[in-house]
Amino acid sequence: MVVGFPVNEISKLCLGKPVLRCLSATSAAIGDALSALQRFGGTTIGPWSCYDDDDGVDDGTPSSPGEAGRCVCVGKVCTVDIVCFLCREENLANLVAALRSKVAASSST
Repeated sequence: MVVGFPVNEISKLCLGKPVLRCLSATSAAIGDALSALQRFGGTTIGPWSCYDDDDGVDDGTPSSPGEAGRCVCVGKVCTVDIVCFLCREENLANLVAALRSKVAASSST
């Protein structure tokens, strides 16, 4: 069995796909995600976690050497996800605080 990816077939799979807009998973708030979705007119936005250095501290930086500068998409967020998050009882009580919640913390619950 031959293993390979014909370039033409792979490129055809990518044609017509919408651009996935990015947000920082560690610093973006729910309000930022909602604003970006409205501004770009897309259906989804991708929170990304990027590693800046090799210090090994658990702050979004890599735990193993050599991963500096590497970014990982940690999921997708759409308008429905945001509306469902904002409709929770604890968030309805304080919408301003809910919109200031970090995307990363919200997507894990």
